[in-house]
Formats: sequence, structure tokens, C-alpha cells
Amino acid sequence: MKKTTFLVISLAYATIVAAQGITQSADGKSTVLLPGAAASIDITKTNLSFGYNNLDNIVVQRNNRWMLGGSMAVKNKDGIGNLFSSGTLVPDGTLDIFGGYTWSNAILGVEGTANAYFKNYVAALLKTFEDSANGVFLTESAVILDPGDRNIAYKKLLGEYQTFVSAGHVANRFPAGMNLTDTDPSVAQYRKNVQDKLTKIFAGITEKTTDFDAYRKKAAQERIADNRSNFYRISLFTFGGIHATEFKRFTKLDTADYSKSFANEYFRGGKIGIGVNVAYRQWRLGVTYAYEMTNNLASLNSADYTIKNESTNNGQSISTEDKITAYSGNYGKVEVNELNVDLIYNIKLDPKAQTHVLLNPYIRANLYSRDTSLITNTFNLGLGAYFYKATGGFIGGLYIELPDAGNNAERNKQLADQHLLPPLKRLSFGIVTKFSLKSLLNF
Repeated sequence: MKKTTFLVISLAYATIVAAQGITQSADGKSTVLLPGAAASIDITKTNLSFGYNNLDNIVVQRNNRWMLGGSMAVKNKDGIGNLFSSGTLVPDGTLDIFGGYTWSNAILGVEGTANAYFKNYVAALLKTFEDSANGVFLTESAVILDPGDRNIAYKKLLGEYQTFVSAGHVANRFPAGMNLTDTDPSVAQYRKNVQDKLTKIFAGITEKTTDFDAYRKKAAQERIADNRSNFYRISLFTFGGIHATEFKRFTKLDTADYSKSFANEYFRGGKIGIGVNVAYRQWRLGVTYAYEMTNNLASLNSADYTIKNESTNNGQSISTEDKITAYSGNYGKVEVNELNVDLIYNIKLDPKAQTHVLLNPYIRANLYSRDTSLITNTFNLGLGAYFYKATGGFIGGLYIELPDAGNNAERNKQLADQHLLPPLKRLSFGIVTKFSLKSLLNF
């Protein structure tokens, strides 16, 4: 029943697109945020994670802006094997949120191109005016009886229109913004007649009056996608989250009742920290530093236990078995500081930049453990490679990681219990897939 419940909860979370990293380490962590909504699966560790943030829209709307997001993840602490065996699952879940501010030159960087485009844009609008609107201005001025007033009103309205368009406004918005008031009632009526006619005219030529802001957004997206440009983005943020785990722990053998040899542990922890993301050309750097309340479950040994019960009556016997997965060892909560660093380099694999590979060396470190008998100060080194197509929303990749590079956990044991292995015999591997709900062009 627990196995089914875990899978149902995991799949239910998949329907909640809840900030998630572009890449990840063996523990599912990343510091470089993937814009938009995404889902991730680590096949080797049964990690399922889902995230959402507003980064995909920020730099194409304005260069400096607040950002926010969140993510959730569920997994089985015992790995994928127990999904297909009779062992008891050890569910583990996290929920994180973040908020911060970002600076970019995406829009400022396209001003030169935009201004050149805009001059042509304005010229086309003025040509439209000459072909259509000018006639309206002249025709409707006939409501003014005095020829001198007609000329003055016509030239004044013409100047207002040209000023409006040259300031960067869209021409088809001009009629709605016209000043309809005048001390002369006939001139006011003239303006109202012109407004009505222009509204109808510009409704039919919308292809020539595309909002200039839309062009700027498109140009900004193209700039972000072009790694040869001098595009940059700097994001500072703070984050926090909660972490929950449930598992059974072997305490001591109770010979009177074996089932009482186990205790249910319900751990609730959390973290709070700060982070920075820096993007420059094809490079991405992410750094986070946090205070975390965690536990040492990862260092405990797990084993499968079978409790058999047998009943005998009138020469007949019946037996039942209860299989339990439990952890043994010195268990407790620990406060640590956590440092995570990611460096990502985007390599284009074809001239048209449709296929890319992301190389990601990273560091994961636990610092200043308040109880080194439970959790030692360690740092993990890793390298990931992730492949994606610019037109799609799928990332597939793998990573290789050296956990506890200094062998601190083993060195913290009694000499007789130490089992020191060379780095090549301690490497771990993983396969990760990520699904973005939008194209990854703005990486």
C-alpha cells in the first residue's frame, strides 16, 4: 500500500507545474535556474522534481525586474530497486521558493538595431498617412466654414500625428489618444470626425502598425540565444524551503516482541539561503550558500528484515511474514552550512546552432557541521553533460560525481573501521531528463 501511495503522490505532483535548475548533481541540486516551467527525472535515484519561475518573460519585457519561483521534488531514498521489490519505500520530499532581482542588457543591447528598424517603421507609417489619413484630414476640414481656420486646424492635427508616431507610439493608437476639445465647436467636431474615420482606416492596416514593443521582445530573445553577443544577466535571490522524510529505524532487538525493535522516524527540516546567477555570452555561473537543518539518514545502513509469525492449532500451523526496510546506526538532526557552485558552458554542435551540449563542472559542500559525529564536513566534485535542441523543450544528460572528495566521512571513523578507497572506485553516475514547457532558446 505504501508503494502505491508513493507513486500516486509522485504522479499527482507531476500535474502541478510548481524553480528548477538547468542541470543537476547526484543529490538533485542545481544553482543555475532554468527559465519557465520544467519537470525533471533522475532515473538512477528515482528523483521527480517540478519547478516554475518567471525568468522566461523577464528580460524580454524589461532589463531590470523582480523574479520569483518555486519547486517541489519527491523521491525514494532507497533508489529505483525497491520500486520493483517487496521492500518498504522511504519517501522523501522537498518544497522550495525563491525571490530576487535581475539585471540584464538584453533590451538595451538591441537599441541600435531597433532604432534602425524603427526609422523604417515610422517611414512606413507616414507613407500610410500620406496615402490615407492626409485625405481624411483635408476632407473632414470642410466642416469648418472659414478657409483660414481649415488650414490651421489641418496643420495642427497633422503635427500632432507626426509627433505621436515619431515618439515611438503605434499609429493605430493615435485616434483613441486624439485631443477632441477646442474652443471653437466646429474645430472640435472636425477632430471628432477625423477620429472616427482614422479608427476605421487603421483597423484595416494592422500589418503595418505592429507594436514596436513586440519587435523589441523578439530582438531581446534573439540576443539571449546568440552566444556571440555581449549579452549578460545578473540575478540575486534569496530562497528557503522545507524537507520531510519518513522511515523506520532499527533501535535494538526486542526479544519479547520483535516488531517493537523498530521505531518510526518523522523528520522535518528546512533551509534558508542566498544565491547569485551570472550569465555572460555562453557562460553561466551559479552560487548558493545556505543554512540547513538536516539529518544523517544518508550515512545510515539499511537492511531488509522479515518478521515471521506462526500459529498452531490441532496439528495445523499457519504463518505470516512482515517485511520491513529499516536503518540502523547513530541517528540525529544536524545543522550545517551548504555551499553549491555550478559553472555551465554552452557549446553549439552545428553551424545553425540548433543542437547544443552543456558542460557543467560543479561543487557541492557541507560546511561547519554542528555535530561531526553525525555529518562530517565534505565536498563533492562532479561533471555533467547535457544535450538539447534549441527548438525543443527536452534536456537529456548524464553526470559523474566523486562524493566526499577528501574521504572525510571514512577518516572520521575508528581506524579499524575505516575503508578508504581511491577516487576512481568511489565515482557515481547518473542519467537525468528534464522537460521544459517552453523552448530553451533563451538559454
